[in-house]
Amino acid sequence: MTDIFKISSANALQEEFKMKYPFSLEMKEGEHWFVTGGNGEGKTLLVDMISGKRVLSPSIEYNFPKGEAYKWIKVVSFCDAYGGKVEEGYYYQQRFNIIDIPKDTPKVQEVLDATISPSQEWKGKIVRTLHLEELFLKDMIALSSGELRRLILGKALITSPRLLLLESPFIGLDSEMRRQMTMLLEEIVSSIPIQLILVDSYPKEIPSFITHLVRIEHKGQISKMAIKEGLPSLSQPNMQETSLYDLSFLKQYILQKGGTQSLPQKNIVDMEDINIAFEGRTLFSHFSWHIERGEKWGLVGKNGSGKSTLISLIYADNPRAYSFNLALFGRKRGTGESIWEIKKRIGFVSPELHRGFSLPIKVMDVVSSGFFDTVGLYRKPTSEQEQEAEIWLEIFSLSALKGRRFNTLSSGEQRMVLLCRAFVKNPELLILDEPFHGLDRKNSSIAQSIINYWSLQEDKTLIMVSHYEEDFPTCITHRLNLNPIER
Repeated sequence: MTDIFKISSANALQEEFKMKYPFSLEMKEGEHWFVTGGNGEGKTLLVDMISGKRVLSPSIEYNFPKGEAYKWIKVVSFCDAYGGKVEEGYYYQQRFNIIDIPKDTPKVQEVLDATISPSQEWKGKIVRTLHLEELFLKDMIALSSGELRRLILGKALITSPRLLLLESPFIGLDSEMRRQMTMLLEEIVSSIPIQLILVDSYPKEIPSFITHLVRIEHKGQISKMAIKEGLPSLSQPNMQETSLYDLSFLKQYILQKGGTQSLPQKNIVDMEDINIAFEGRTLFSHFSWHIERGEKWGLVGKNGSGKSTLISLIYADNPRAYSFNLALFGRKRGTGESIWEIKKRIGFVSPELHRGFSLPIKVMDVVSSGFFDTVGLYRKPTSEQEQEAEIWLEIFSLSALKGRRFNTLSSGEQRMVLLCRAFVKNPELLILDEPFHGLDRKNSSIAQSIINYWSLQEDKTLIMVSHYEEDFPTCITHRLNLNPIER
């Protein structure tokens, strides 16, 4: 059987990109892999080595013409959903500020039209399967994280590569789109000469066509295992890892800080008779939502149902809020309050925030920026604020990373840092939009434990968004399901 590629006792040529150990790995024709490992273990580095982005010594051997691997290997990475050349100058609120979108920003249809495909029939098939025609008239910047993920996956598949590497391919997709994606990948591997490598820290779904599991442990120990008798169960969290997390430091912190005790008003959010239409599509019609202090809400809905738009109204990122009957913390929007007065009472993390946070600043500064609600740190924190940041880094088990540059971390490590940033000012309202994107089982368990215990405080309010039911902590008291309005 022919090798697609072969790595023999190799490692990266550049010192900063080396695995802990040299390794050997080969992919045969007909194989499809699932690569898994914890955050920061080297999954993305392995993808870079296979794709040729990182030079190996001795060199990787391909079953492609010399120097043409780039034509036959395509990579769709988790970080692609948080930026790229098409979004130069992007700032994270821009999606909700349509007036600020440059006139020359490409529409989705223009991007797809410019993507080369072996045939229009194949391109049309990909577009239909991923429902990309629904996005044709949207500006690239205006796409939700789930919609952007669908588009990036579609672009890669349209080119019909020989080897396709997908990092976290199901992140940002609702259950129906995950099912559609799995069906599409199954159809692809059965009908065209392509091989797939899927990569994920926390594999909740493994398609049936996968032939081998590749595990990365201890910063570079790589093992490959054939799947002969069905798929192993990888979807359940490791209960031993969960039980190892010690909440005593968080408990002590909460006892010292006490409750908020500053706001007598009962309601945190009052929305009444909200109507929103965007690009000819109705998102909300006569919609009302009331959140009382101390309630913990789980927010669910399909891709494009308006979850992030709703969150943007509460977090003061959406200028449309001024035209609605909307009150936050007992005060109607547009009565003289600044967005910073609102934000200072809210802890926040979202795919859009992650997408805008690509700065080469230290982890300590990223966490400290949560005091000022800025993407980047432009004011010197007080000594008390620095101490608070240190405490929350310790609570999230991130102290060892505080001196690292944010853009050198794995996507999962970055998400943990941004979660830490959301908690750092001990907010009255915590908004977590897809908080576990890219997290491995251990970090998901740590984050969920922290959310649960923090939410035991009666005066704390939570809004959490996820496409996975198992992500929601046990503290959730209320649910809101945003079903798309029929046209």
